[in-house]
Amino acid sequence: MKKQRTHIPNEVSRQIKVEAGHQCGIWRCQITSHLERHHIDENPSNNDPDNLILLCRQHHAMATAGEITKLEQKEYKRKLKEMLIPRIKLYPDEKPILKQVDLNYPFDSGLQTKYEREEYELRWSSEDKLARRIDLDGWEYAFQDLPDGKRAILKGPNGELTLIAKKKQ
Repeated sequence: MKKQRTHIPNEVSRQIKVEAGHQCGIWRCQITSHLERHHIDENPSNNDPDNLILLCRQHHAMATAGEITKLEQKEYKRKLKEMLIPRIKLYPDEKPILKQVDLNYPFDSGLQTKYEREEYELRWSSEDKLARRIDLDGWEYAFQDLPDGKRAILKGPNGELTLIAKKKQ
């Protein structure tokens, strides 16, 4: 028997879009168009915000097929809700702020702990090696969310080092 689909209230839809930053809720997926609301428990009448996650078409198909398990979907949802680390993707018109800090700042501010909880390694990179690490070696800028909603790229003393992050293998 087919389950009855009910209308997802606009407020609930808005809530899950904002929660995911208007992009796919699978961590590190940067797709921002053709997003779909997925019912984690596969019950289309359960429109509880805790049961809904915003997914791109590919990840929605994978979740529906069971390639992304319900347990994994719940974990992605938990990560979205906790927002332990800033999202890596910058929006097209977003310009990060460059914030100069001392080398102990990531540890002292708690940023390092947040990245490590998500199994990321942080490293200071010299400018001469930065392009290679970002473009070829899988490193990404380590962003810090600021109270005003902007993001900062952290630069070391004299602006000669940049903080970068990479998922541990």
